Amino acid sequence: MQIRQAELDDVPKLARVHVQADWDTYAPLFGCQAYALEPSQSELRWRRALGDGDMVLVACDGPEIVGFGHARGARIGALYLLRSHQRRGIGKALLSALLAALNNRGVAEARFDVVASNENAIAFYLSCGAYRVGETINRDRRGDSTDVVFAISTSKMINAAVERLQMTPERPLRSPMTAEVRNLHTELSVRDGLLRINNLNARETSMLTPERFDRLISVARVATFIEPSAAFLLAFAQDDEFDGGHFLWFRSRFATFLYIDRIVVAADRRRFGLGRLLYADLFKRADALGHRSVVCEVNLQPPNPISDRFHAAQGFEEVARATLEGGAKTVRYLLRRVTDR
Repeated sequence: MQIRQAELDDVPKLARVHVQADWDTYAPLFGCQAYALEPSQSELRWRRALGDGDMVLVACDGPEIVGFGHARGARIGALYLLRSHQRRGIGKALLSALLAALNNRGVAEARFDVVASNENAIAFYLSCGAYRVGETINRDRRGDSTDVVFAISTSKMINAAVERLQMTPERPLRSPMTAEVRNLHTELSVRDGLLRINNLNARETSMLTPERFDRLISVARVATFIEPSAAFLLAFAQDDEFDGGHFLWFRSRFATFLYIDRIVVAADRRRFGLGRLLYADLFKRADALGHRSVVCEVNLQPPNPISDRFHAAQGFEEVARATLEGGAKTVRYLLRRVTDR
């Protein structure tokens, strides 16, 4: 992976990344109000930026541009990374390089705006040492939205998410031993918050309406969560009224099981063991309900190495594979034995 100064020849590839990453970011946030950027307009923007002497850095994976950062003066105007390359430390490396370049230009502190509903981006910037300094209204074709204004030092990036989270008013759950797994079937007040974190992760799960979310909870054999809107899990037994395609694959082959439809952890609550806690609770419930196995699927193509490692650590083993969407997607079907009875 290489991070370097952008050149004019990079503009077409940079624009393609801009269009794709912008859509992936804002479509889940704005729904039907979202719109795709025009590639030609994006190319024009970045040609002008380079011509004006703005700071534009690109992250390259071999010959391909997979992300970029932009700043003019003391203001960061963009930081984008393709979803296929997220959660690898590239975003932090790109931001760090951009801040170092600004520092070399004599900028001590940079500022930027983030859509207030973009919880993943906010958690990322907080983990990098940014802090909130205000709010502003962004008027856009998507509709007016509230943006959080952040500031960040260009001389030091704090790479300690826990320290930053300790300083925020909403202190995260620091130890999985003190977090409580609760029954979502009986808790109505928390559902809006949990639906929000689901839809912020719609690429990995799927977008849900409030009505669909309530329906899934009511049908699920196991529906659990951790406060405050930190994480949740939905699992279905073989005879539940659920019609998911992967669930039906397992139903046709196994007599009893609990199928994990989704587990979602809020971006700023990750790496606190909440996923492991929800799974440990699920295994106990599966045993108590008389199920021999817990099953799920994980993407093989596009790859999901973090999920692969997590499920392997939880004792899951591959039982089959399936190719979907005309070869564009491949999944691994996994099973974790709960009991031998």
